[in-house]
Amino acid sequence: MSTFFKASDVMVNQVVTWYQQQNFCSMNPEAQASMESLYTEPDEAPDPMAGIQIALNALMLAEAFDDARFNDIAARAASTSSKAELRHILDEFSLCLRPGSLSAKLMKD
Repeated sequence: MSTFFKASDVMVNQVVTWYQQQNFCSMNPEAQASMESLYTEPDEAPDPMAGIQIALNALMLAEAFDDARFNDIAARAASTSSKAELRHILDEFSLCLRPGSLSAKLMKD
């Protein structure tokens, strides 16, 4: 397996762990802060980077698992401006990543 695919596997597995558990403490500090901001001060608009972070990671998993559910999650995350809706999207994301829920094996090549 090439170095690229090994690194990709590591990243995909890390993203799966973050969103399965909704525990973002091992993200880089800026990403972690934007994700955690979804759970603070509910009346404020979300950090725009939170939706972008969710969307990018969902797109990566859509490609890795060949699973269109993640494309839908990405589109909704990128276009919402509500903390409550982003939290709902995170809950959906987490459910899609439960063991046995993924529609395809991780693509290696």
